[in-house]
Amino acid sequence: MFSIISRDLPGDPLLRNVFLPLFVLQIPQKTLARLNVTTNDWEQLLSLLLKIDTTNPGAAQAFIDFDGYSKVVLTGIRLFGADRFLASYIEDIQPHHFGPVGMAAISAPTVADGLESWLSQAIVMAPACSVSRRVSGDEMIVSFTQVIDIGELRIVYEEMIVLLTRKIIQLLAGPDTQVKVQFAHESINSPEYYERHFGTIPRFNSK
Repeated sequence: MFSIISRDLPGDPLLRNVFLPLFVLQIPQKTLARLNVTTNDWEQLLSLLLKIDTTNPGAAQAFIDFDGYSKVVLTGIRLFGADRFLASYIEDIQPHHFGPVGMAAISAPTVADGLESWLSQAIVMAPACSVSRRVSGDEMIVSFTQVIDIGELRIVYEEMIVLLTRKIIQLLAGPDTQVKVQFAHESINSPEYYERHFGTIPRFNSK
């Protein structure tokens, strides 16, 4: 059994300059494609927000800072609403969307090895958070704590990361694996929304 918990702590704005490989944008791109954003529109978005020319062969080796990543995600949220963006973000997500980090996790010999591989590279999937894990009886508890002040993106980002991790655990351990979810913030959607899109009803206001 697993539990995933998000915790709120004051962030350090200086850490916003963390740099990330460009492939972290594969998930936002997939998300927006499901919401009918065309490849051409996506390329224009990256050019406008990040000054990245995806037609340049060298672009694949580029890095972006967390502010740039936030701009892309916030644009999607503002265009389509947090509820639609979040549901599309998690839907049909696969480890290969996270490049070599995801592939290493899914090819690990055991579930425990796969999860350890995944969480050890949390900077890629959750660059605004630190991650810890501990075992209590037959339960593994994974905790994410925000270490970057991400402003208005905070609540949706927490849900993105925690629900993403829940999905990855179920991909590694099987779809029927019990994974409980707890958030520090108040609910922003109905219980029916979470059950319909994610197959779980999280616990909120969990300090």
